[in-house]
Amino acid sequence: MRGSNGYRVALACVVIVVAATVLPALFGRGPQPDIGDLGDPWRNFVFNYQTLITGIAAVVAAFFTIRQISETDSRQERRHNELVKLQMRPDRLCMERAINPQLEHIRYINTKLRAYDFGLESFAEMKGAPEWHWLTKVSQDWIEDLTGLQEIIKRPQFRDALYLFDGRTTHAIYDLEAFLPSALEALQKHRRFESDFDPNISEHEEYDQNFTSIFEKLSVGFVFITLGAVTLADLMRLAAAEYDIEIR
Repeated sequence: MRGSNGYRVALACVVIVVAATVLPALFGRGPQPDIGDLGDPWRNFVFNYQTLITGIAAVVAAFFTIRQISETDSRQERRHNELVKLQMRPDRLCMERAINPQLEHIRYINTKLRAYDFGLESFAEMKGAPEWHWLTKVSQDWIEDLTGLQEIIKRPQFRDALYLFDGRTTHAIYDLEAFLPSALEALQKHRRFESDFDPNISEHEEYDQNFTSIFEKLSVGFVFITLGAVTLADLMRLAAAEYDIEIR
């Protein structure tokens, strides 16, 4: 209906222009100076200013042409965007399932890990090796959080979206997958040693060897785990923005 009305208006404008210019130019009475007849004023106006009228008509025609082209381009762009959204819908739904609620769970664990702000100097006044007390504290607090982080990145809805993540995100996931199992194993092993050995008894050579290995493994692994978890959360937030996903 709208297009039909526009066509009628344009046709009416053409008829008016033809009636106002072409007809007077063809059939209007020209000036006859010998008898003192100045002729048809409207015909004379069209004849004298035909170049100006033609220029104005060309500008008006160009304006409407550009406007029509712009509207056509806008419609094509809207159709293109709709097609792109339709084609991306499966990927967007897959990414949405990977981000919600996994991102909030990872953020929660990151908050808890950052809250554990203590170093070996915190245990310097305690009897025995500071490394022992540090690792004991870590094993008491972190096993649950690291297990939860490992469970999150193993969820099916998270794994299904791996092909949609960029290189940095998959690298962060790789770091977590590489270091979480060994860190958890080290913490669990230390808890067993804690119940079976006294770190202040020097004759437990086997314990000393295992303790050094566990402490070094966890110290390195925890750096990669914390950095990987923070990086993963940040990159998942960017992915949510890219796919226009609301984080819940």
